Amino acid sequence: MFDRVNPYQIFKDQFCPFRHGEGRRFHFGYLFFFLVVPIGVGCPVAYITGPLSDPTTIGLFLAVFSLVAAVLTAMISIIHAVLGGTRFEKEYDPGQFQIVRAEQNRLDVLRELHTNIAFAVILLIFSLVPLIVLLFSINDYWAMGITMVVFSVAVVVAITVLSIMVGVYDIIENEAIRLNDELTRASVKPRQLITDDEPKDDSEKQHFEGYADTEFAND
Repeated sequence: MFDRVNPYQIFKDQFCPFRHGEGRRFHFGYLFFFLVVPIGVGCPVAYITGPLSDPTTIGLFLAVFSLVAAVLTAMISIIHAVLGGTRFEKEYDPGQFQIVRAEQNRLDVLRELHTNIAFAVILLIFSLVPLIVLLFSINDYWAMGITMVVFSVAVVVAITVLSIMVGVYDIIENEAIRLNDELTRASVKPRQLITDDEPKDDSEKQHFEGYADTEFAND
């Protein structure tokens, strides 16, 4: 039962992204953008604005965080459906290297988005309880600390949404490039066949037309 509510694996995967052929490795960039940047932005903003104390503002944060958590959770199901629809063949021809590489990149991006979304949802859920605590009279230092956490989580969510947009754009762009290459190759072959069947010069063309007339007269 503890494994079902233990978020350790999600936090671990968040900062150790998966790459095909390399497995999971620690990536400083993820630590920077999903931990250092949120704290570096959220804490100063909270210090400037002061601790959250207005019940209306706190209620607005609760509503927004709950709504965003629900939307992101629904997106996890969408990503799962996309992963289930991934095309797979037991064997690929050597000429299909680009297709294999595109599918590998697509799966890597989807796994990364899945982890980013799960990480953001957990932070949103964990931040709901401190927000509720702010509705009661507590020490100003505690209120300031909770406000810093809330603003930092908001920055994490903003970065997560940005990563979703960039990831989806990357998948669609790579898929469009691959399809365009396939259509280009498919359109070249018929044109080459037509060119090969056509007469090469005027004499050959006249000979071809004369031969056609003779065959028509014989018929």
